[in-house]
Amino acid sequence: APSSSPDAVVPLLNARRLHQIELEVQNEDLRRALAELERSRERYHAAVLFARQATTLPRPASDALFVEEGAYTWRCWDELAISCYWTGQYAEGAAAAQRALDVHPDDERLRANLAWCQGQL
Repeated sequence: APSSSPDAVVPLLNARRLHQIELEVQNEDLRRALAELERSRERYHAAVLFARQATTLPRPASDALFVEEGAYTWRCWDELAISCYWTGQYAEGAAAAQRALDVHPDDERLRANLAWCQGQL
């Protein structure tokens, strides 16, 4: 019979937590990749939906391994900004571009994306 002692349960809980973090990271990567794929296919409305979802995913715990910080701090917002521009959702695109730019203020491409969206308002 399996042991139910605390010493036996702790490694199982740690393994479960690690697996959950890995799934969260994969989920974010997948949604952002789907947004990029749909945008590359010029299916911008679908790209907006995937990018919006990606921006809502919480960042995994700070002790998680192999978490790309940029995926949670600006890349999803950048993808949303681009897709919003191509669907005529300029206000949302400008807001998303600003969120990305707040994290990478020296990025000229992000600054140009913000200007494109703002120019349409």
